[in-house]
This record gives sequence, C-alpha cells and structure tokens, in this order.
Amino acid sequence: MSALDPVVGVDWLRDHLGDDDLVVLDAGVDRTAGDPPYEAAVSAYRDAHVLGALHVDLVSRWSDPTAPDPFTRPAAEVVARRAAEAGIGPRTRVVVYDRSTGAWAARVWWLLRWIGHDQVGVLDGGWAAWQRTGAPVGSAADLVEPVALPALPVRERPGLWADVDEVEALARTDGGALLCALRAEEYAAGGPEGARGHVPGSASLPYRAVLDDHDQLDRGAARRWAAQLEREHPDGVVLYCGGGINAAGLAWALHSAGYENSRVYDGSLTQWRRLGLPLTTAPVATPVESESADSGEALEQRVGGTGARAVWGDEVSDSSSAARGR
Repeated sequence: MSALDPVVGVDWLRDHLGDDDLVVLDAGVDRTAGDPPYEAAVSAYRDAHVLGALHVDLVSRWSDPTAPDPFTRPAAEVVARRAAEAGIGPRTRVVVYDRSTGAWAARVWWLLRWIGHDQVGVLDGGWAAWQRTGAPVGSAADLVEPVALPALPVRERPGLWADVDEVEALARTDGGALLCALRAEEYAAGGPEGARGHVPGSASLPYRAVLDDHDQLDRGAARRWAAQLEREHPDGVVLYCGGGINAAGLAWALHSAGYENSRVYDGSLTQWRRLGLPLTTAPVATPVESESADSGEALEQRVGGTGARAVWGDEVSDSSSAARGR
C-alpha cells in the first residue's frame, strides 16, 4: 500500500469517499465562554460534515481530561483505543479535517503518527475548502456509526515530543532550536488567556506563516522554511504554542515539505505559565536576509537566537478564533 500524503486535497478525498479502507475524521473544536474555553464541535458536525465522516472529541477523548493542562496527550494505548473505536485498523487510511486552520486536524495526525499509524493525512483547507468546491456534504440524517475494531498495535515513534525539562534547557541557550508557532503579536507581547510573551531563547515562526489566505498550506513557504531549518537545525527543533495545537500544525506543514525533525512541546505555554516559569517580551525583528520573489515579503530570515531575533516580520492575523492561543 502506498503511503498517504500528509496533505490531502479535496479532489483526492472526493474521489475516494466510500472506499472500504478509508476513515474520515472531523476534529472540529469550538471556543466557548466556559472553563475550559473549548468544546468539541459536535453540533456543527451534526448539522453538516464531509459525507461519511465521524466526529472525534479532541477536547476530552483524544486528550487526557485528568491532566492539569488542556489538550495534554493521553497515553499511547488510549490513542490506539480511540482510533479503533473510530474504525481505524492497521491498514486504514485516515483523513482528518477541522473547521479552522487545520491545526486541530494536525494534532490528530500527530497523535496517530506517534503510535505508529502512518496512513494519515490532513485535508488541505479543511471544511471550508470542502464546502467551496461543492463536494458531498452529510447532515444529521446521514450520521454513520463506526465499526469498532480491536485496539491498534502501538509502535510508539520516538522523537515527536519534548517535555518541560528539555524546553527549560533550550531556554537557557541561544541556539534558536525552540520556535513559537503562535501569531507574531502573541509572541512579542502576549495574547489571550493570560499569555505574556514567549519562552526565553525562542524564535517566532507562526503557523500562519505557512498558510495562504484560504487557510490552505502554502507549499512554497513551507518548503522555504523546511530548507532553512534543515540547513540551520539538522538535528531538530522544538515547537510550542499555547497548548500544543498550532505547534502540531506547524510540524505537519514542515513535515510535508521534507523537514521531519520537529518535536512538539506538549504542555506549551499553558504548562509553562502554570509552573511559573519565566516569559519574555520583545518586538518581532524586521526581515534581514532575503525576500520572496512572489510577494516581496521576507520569508527567509535567520531562525535562531533570542526573541530579539525572531524570524517573521509581518503580522498575519488568524481569522479563526478557535485556533488563537493554542
């Protein structure tokens, strides 16, 4: 069986809907006014979804609800059980989408790869792209029940996660191997949910920097960043954000472009703040090296050093409130 591309196009998915070895997962998450400020977007899924898709609860079932920080990854065996409950077997191809920028879907992609299931991809552009093309949509009348399978065998892949001790060590260095995937202004001076800047020693590479205006992967930007990271950090980088979501999105984008040495700091700023660890603020540095021939925006700056040498010069706003701060 050929490997499923990590970036799945709408046309491919439309052509393969109904395949016996395909499972489509809706990983939509909504922001709420409650505590925690997120909930699985079950109502939106019931109203309309990719035809035949199943909803997965990333808030409480594909995360550890007993952990002190939201979206903490559960044990690998729990992920394997959740996958089996969704009808995912060892040879099942899985396509995940969300209703935001793709970061929620990428989190599920990262979890499945962690337990050794490589036949998984993210729908490029997610639900919005599916709707724009007039592809088949299901409603509450079309909900399907998964055929539960025995738990997937766990072949835990090393090197996908970083813990707080490793991040603390990186924060004391000036090597630039720690990257913040939040928006530029959040990196510089803070954002929602009490964030006040970034982990010392980290540079800024927002997940939005590798997306286009339709929240689809900007393959050119992803390739440029992947090539630069391969040159400057061949041994790998650690990505963080608010809660390990945008970091997973950035890891997906870089992986799709050939850079496979990213690790995600699972606790991210949520854990960092809870533990009372230091944060720093600094303006995002202006571009200094080269410019894109397509847009004139600087895309390749130095990825390294302290916050004063952050790597993305233009603020890119995030149109999805559900993705902000995570």
